[in-house]
Amino acid sequence: MEWTNSTPPKDQQRHVTPVIRCRPGRPLRVIHLSEAFFGVMTHWDGKRTVYCPGPNNCHLCSHQVALWKGYACVRQWDSQTVGILQVTPLVWETLNQALVGRESMTGLKGIYTRLGKELNSPLALQTCGFSDVDKSFSFDETSSLVKRIFRFDSECRAVSVVGRTIKFKRA
Repeated sequence: MEWTNSTPPKDQQRHVTPVIRCRPGRPLRVIHLSEAFFGVMTHWDGKRTVYCPGPNNCHLCSHQVALWKGYACVRQWDSQTVGILQVTPLVWETLNQALVGRESMTGLKGIYTRLGKELNSPLALQTCGFSDVDKSFSFDETSSLVKRIFRFDSECRAVSVVGRTIKFKRA
């Protein structure tokens, strides 16, 4: 193996947008910058969440059920850090109620908390109205960032949440 200080090719570079996680016992206060969540099917490989390309192309599908995770760009209230937040379907009802009559979730203020003491405990969301934002991310921009996290370019199943409907799109 040869070591080098050169920049890796674009297709091998990691994402630069941080993934923001809600930690147990530490509420996460954010303003949503994405117009919708970009959702993908995932597995836990024992170390991290990994993308599931479907049962015909996934070695983990024979051992465990794939779970849906939604991703959106957010800005933390306190630090102003912009990053990508991962959520589970358990927050959908709260989101859907907050988004009735709206075309986008951009500007939605929320406080996420873990319902247990584990890092993978279910999430709860308390919405706190809407705020004007100076930067927003379209569904396509959000999907591009999420694809870089998981290092894939192929089409995947995605979910857009607008109002009380869940729309399935091809990315």
